[in-house]
Amino acid sequence: MFSIFNFLKSPFYWAMAIKRIHEGNNLDAYISLNKLHEKFTKNNYKYYLLKGFVLLMLKEYEHSIKVLDYGLIAVNKNNLNNDEKRYLQKYIYSLIEMSYKMMDQTNNAEKTRIEMKKISYSIDNIQERIIQLFPQRNTN
Repeated sequence: MFSIFNFLKSPFYWAMAIKRIHEGNNLDAYISLNKLHEKFTKNNYKYYLLKGFVLLMLKEYEHSIKVLDYGLIAVNKNNLNNDEKRYLQKYIYSLIEMSYKMMDQTNNAEKTRIEMKKISYSIDNIQERIIQLFPQRNTN
């Protein structure tokens, strides 16, 4: 049963995961994200994107790609505007590309890069909190 106590703890796990990521403590971030998912989140795109990033940092490349694929689905199902969806898709593809490169799968990395180049968006239509949470190396 979902209690008010659980509802109040959800932001704590988000904050802990993000704090741990910024500290470079990816294993603790992974643990916080898993607790969050077990108790609170289902199909939350932020969970999948953060977990995919953490798994990449933990050198769990194949698992990272799988989680990020779920992230693509969750982003498309979310009530984001089209530019926000495209921005997040590009973010996801950049992490997937990095995972493929780390596994020396250059063909898959190149295919992902081609998909990424097809995506365009207007940065003006994206909420600042999304950009801060999921920064990209170069925009558009």
